Amino acid sequence: MSEYLMTHNQLRVGILGLGAAANHLHLPACAAASEKIKLVGGCDISPEGRQKFKQAEVFSSLDVMLERTTPDLLIIATPPSDHLASCLLAIEAKCHIFCEKPFVPSLADADKIISAAHTNGVHVSVNNQFRYMDTHRAAFQAIDNPGFGELRYVLATQTFRPSAQTEKGWRGDLTQRTCFEFGIHVFDLLRYFFKEEPISIFASMPKKHPGEPDLLNTIHVEFSGGKTATIILDRLSRGPEHYLDVRLDGEYADITTSIGGRACFEIGMHTAERRPYARFRFAFGGVATLKNGRTERILAKNPLDPIREATKYLFSEIVNALINGEKPPSSAEDNRHTLSLVIASYDSAKKNRPVLLSSYTRQTG
Repeated sequence: MSEYLMTHNQLRVGILGLGAAANHLHLPACAAASEKIKLVGGCDISPEGRQKFKQAEVFSSLDVMLERTTPDLLIIATPPSDHLASCLLAIEAKCHIFCEKPFVPSLADADKIISAAHTNGVHVSVNNQFRYMDTHRAAFQAIDNPGFGELRYVLATQTFRPSAQTEKGWRGDLTQRTCFEFGIHVFDLLRYFFKEEPISIFASMPKKHPGEPDLLNTIHVEFSGGKTATIILDRLSRGPEHYLDVRLDGEYADITTSIGGRACFEIGMHTAERRPYARFRFAFGGVATLKNGRTERILAKNPLDPIREATKYLFSEIVNALINGEKPPSSAEDNRHTLSLVIASYDSAKKNRPVLLSSYTRQTG
């Protein structure tokens, strides 16, 4: 524990990467936690990024920022190809880390970071924030409880239209694109909802041309006891966008969750009973609904920007844990499990067969 933390009961925080993720997610999270953190520096190789950053002293070199500001916690909001080197520098400086997702491109990189963190006594967390959205936490709380029962099957779907804006920067350079950058969120939710690690994966990622990114993912995930999940990530669709829709099938009911605003008025007829119905639905940032036949009950609604609000929530939990000397959530070790499912999916698609996940487990000792 640093002298500043012991004296002020605040974490000194630095941020590496002053682009879109920092401005949209991490600086608002720091502002929301301002009573418990002090932002001491920002670092970016881009002069434009440095010029716009006014919250603290600004640097072009991570080494220099770590030496001059001695942060307790470093937020890493750079492309994933930079994460290994940046994490190792921060760990060597005895600095805890909150790293953007995707964590790193390979399991070997993840293992290097985890080993270095253990050796130096620091914690590394990753911003897989989807499980901290209000809708997903409400769905999780219903699982294994009366009215829903055991979770048996999950269907997760996305229809998304890539554009010049969405593919700008490092994302547009990826050939392993959709599953690596977005699928990692879905795999994290599956592990969260099923409360266990999956057994096997069978993925298909058809491409018209060999060098193009994986615009279509269909992935079948097997868990114990006959529990299964299907992931469909479709970036070929030219229809309406649905950022992420999830259906959870339980013993006694279903739960549906969505990310993104919804407003619709429905009017129709229940054919069997010849009974008319009408209903209006509205949610700013998505909704979780418990369904049993034709009866529905809203469990939770997301705020207008659920990704930003979930990042605030997770960052607050990490800050509280570090101040209290506890292990923070969303650890690198846990995120390595999620990353292994992404890597296994690409391997399965390449081999055109299911793969067992036991071979992707981290070897220790």
